[in-house]
Amino acid sequence: MHARAIALGVLAAAITLATAAKSRAMTPEEHPRVDYTAYALGRNEFRISPFQFQYGVLDEITLDTFVVPWFVFPWIDVPIPTAGVKLRDWFHGPLALSFRANIVYLNATALSNDLVTNQVTIARTSVFIFPLELNASLRFSKHFTQSLELSVVQAAATSHVDEGVSIHGNVLMNTWSLTSLSELWLTKVFALSFLGRIMLAESPVIADANARVPGADVGVRFGAAPPDDYRPRFSLVPGISVHVENFGLDVGVGYGHPWLPVVRVPYVGRPTVVPEFNAYFRF
Repeated sequence: MHARAIALGVLAAAITLATAAKSRAMTPEEHPRVDYTAYALGRNEFRISPFQFQYGVLDEITLDTFVVPWFVFPWIDVPIPTAGVKLRDWFHGPLALSFRANIVYLNATALSNDLVTNQVTIARTSVFIFPLELNASLRFSKHFTQSLELSVVQAAATSHVDEGVSIHGNVLMNTWSLTSLSELWLTKVFALSFLGRIMLAESPVIADANARVPGADVGVRFGAAPPDDYRPRFSLVPGISVHVENFGLDVGVGYGHPWLPVVRVPYVGRPTVVPEFNAYFRF
């Protein structure tokens, strides 16, 4: 009951905002949604939200970084740099295509050393995450747009320990996901949306370890496959969008497995309530 009241309150506020902003409306063709779609920002256009900063170098090239990971150093001693680039086709017709590559880097040396009881031992650990996305968006009419996104996320970790014995290890895994976003624009500023995501597959976790001592070199490789009763993770999120001249709001509440921001992989627990929220300025 409480969740229903919140949802109705958000819907009422969005409709009120949309009604009040009609005179300053921008059409969906002028300011299309750029997340989960193939669309990019315009030349010299900025998009700023509490979660992400984006800049349009050209109409076909958008650069971005996630804001929050840069400011987690009070808790893990280091920032987490992120950087991404999105390239879209140059035809700008009803069908749009794009490719986005992102990198997330974590210097996990401090975290790994906290797990080592012998303070003389120093473990140098790095974690890299590479989300890659292929997007296609088709504008059937000025009111309806359908987008599909195929994403591949590769995670890799390396660690090196020196204490008489040199130990070097690597861990690698991949996930594949499909995202669908449907947008129905009822007015120039107000739309209904439906976001669906499913993880298609995940690779076994592959780990390599190599130990070197004087006169000996030992290497080991092992893997961990998903359990036999593995079930694909998914989320289904109906929502609304309100876009005025320089402001956008995308909100929704659904069910399934929340996708973790930045790294773009689903939560591994049981299905639960899935919120979707993004508020931003474009100028």
